[in-house]
Amino acid sequence: MKKRLLTLLLALALAVSLALPAAAAQMPVEVSSALELAQAMAEPVPARGRFRSRAAAAEPTRVVAFAPALADGYGADRVLHLAAWQEYVLEFSDAAAAQRALARLRSDPDVTDCFLDEAVTADDTLAGLWDETASRSWGGHEMGLTTLRHQADVLLPAGRRATVAVIDTGAEVSHPLLAGRVSARSYDFADNTADVTDVNGHGTATAGLIADLTPDEVDVMVLRVYGDDNLSKPSRVLTALEYALENGATVVNMSIGWPNAIEKGYSFLNSVLAQAYAAGVVVVAAAGNLSRSNPTANADDVYPANQAQVLTVSAVDRSRTFDDTYSASGASVDLCAPGTGVAVAALSGGMTVRSGTSFAAPHVAAAAACVQLAQPGATAARAPDALRLCRGSWRARPRRSVRQRVSGAHAVLSRPVVSGAALCGHAGRGRLVARRAGLLHRGGTDARHDARHRRAGGACHPRAGRAAALGGGGQPENHRHAAVHGCGARRVVL
Repeated sequence: MKKRLLTLLLALALAVSLALPAAAAQMPVEVSSALELAQAMAEPVPARGRFRSRAAAAEPTRVVAFAPALADGYGADRVLHLAAWQEYVLEFSDAAAAQRALARLRSDPDVTDCFLDEAVTADDTLAGLWDETASRSWGGHEMGLTTLRHQADVLLPAGRRATVAVIDTGAEVSHPLLAGRVSARSYDFADNTADVTDVNGHGTATAGLIADLTPDEVDVMVLRVYGDDNLSKPSRVLTALEYALENGATVVNMSIGWPNAIEKGYSFLNSVLAQAYAAGVVVVAAAGNLSRSNPTANADDVYPANQAQVLTVSAVDRSRTFDDTYSASGASVDLCAPGTGVAVAALSGGMTVRSGTSFAAPHVAAAAACVQLAQPGATAARAPDALRLCRGSWRARPRRSVRQRVSGAHAVLSRPVVSGAALCGHAGRGRLVARRAGLLHRGGTDARHDARHRRAGGACHPRAGRAAALGGGGQPENHRHAAVHGCGARRVVL
């Protein structure tokens, strides 16, 4: 009798030990920032009972959901809640339980978006965005960014600063191009540390390019989302984007992309992208490149390049021609910028030459930062328009195959440093005149510039209508050059 009673008591104790942690897991653990969320996800998930301790040591399977509130914990071992972004992270030791929870979440009318946080490789999201070519850098000079950097004290108002967040593989912060330019708020979301050391090289190239193309008043916030194993996850990119917005970034560069986006239906960044756009933050994304995972080089099939809230950038070569040897095109493309044969920072303090939309995007991010230095508080809607003010100063020269394959280009090549004559290049190559950059300070254009522009057959519209939305939903007024094709972009900026 005593033995039977003892057996019953042990069974009851075991049941309680298994049930109590499960019940506790239904109560979300509140975190107050993206950084706290990243740090919480790095902590081990509490085991439900003593017999689960070995399984709890492995990294959990995570499901991320966006909702004002969740009805329950969906059987998760732990639920993290970032109320500022209406984000829930559900952690499971059992992958099958995570899949069942994901199915239930997708049918919950209160859940606006949810996804399984699956690992991705650098090959999937980076390799298709760059390749090596034997040429020399030219983009900064052609856009006027080099001159602007060296004459910032004359051309830009004093005392202003801007921050560009670079979500990538990290950076070699000791590189000469980045020395003194990396923000103290840089962070590694792969290893949850302030050490953002790059072992891949891609992030060093993109961050170094932004630093090289902008004045010292622009800080580069390096956000590492790829580990030493060259793996990343959507949750890292999402948390890094949230962190960038929480910590004052006014421009975000994302030279990364998920291919097969139409089939996969990616949407894990959409909620935060919408809030970034509403807050006036300019998010720049690479259009993607021709690759095995994107054999048609279709920017509409790359995420987040296919989202309306981002500025999607494809690439032109040194002859200002859309480079169809690698660059993606499509209706999602907003701008083109130098991407072929760009000199970029390399690991171990050196330089190399690369090609890809990964390197076209930082040119636009750098230009957007300069616009925001000159126009503090420029919104995500206004800043792109400042990059498109001048129409027709140069015409894209598309290859015939591209003309046959792509339509809808608004091919205007201009210098998106500021606006007006300086932006369009009529102030002289390598020479920017502060008066002709005056649109950033007082509005209007230079009459001689307008006359010169009309003689060239172009049309400059500094007050042309704003696009109804980035990536679609209306076009700026007076599409005088809409018949010129090239990159599939509605506007092409060089």
